[in-house]
Amino acid sequence: MTEAERQQLILDHYEQVKRIAIGLSRRLPSHIDLDDLIGWGLLGLLQAVEHYDPSRSLEPLVELYVRGAIVDALRQQGVQRSVIRAGR
Repeated sequence: MTEAERQQLILDHYEQVKRIAIGLSRRLPSHIDLDDLIGWGLLGLLQAVEHYDPSRSLEPLVELYVRGAIVDALRQQGVQRSVIRAGR
């Protein structure tokens, strides 16, 4: 995959990252910033693009990696598992 193709995939799926982050933020405490969730989600998007197989759809992979990256970051921030679980 060329760098231009990689960048285009990232741009094409940015809205999916935002949608996932917004959905999670609605069920998390208000002190957790949406921009942080989006940033952590973008890290997941980068990982998804790295593991992307062009013969398959990228959307499910993005969903998995973005949610995983956000949950991992929340855990590192000390957010309780029960709070994160409520956000699923």
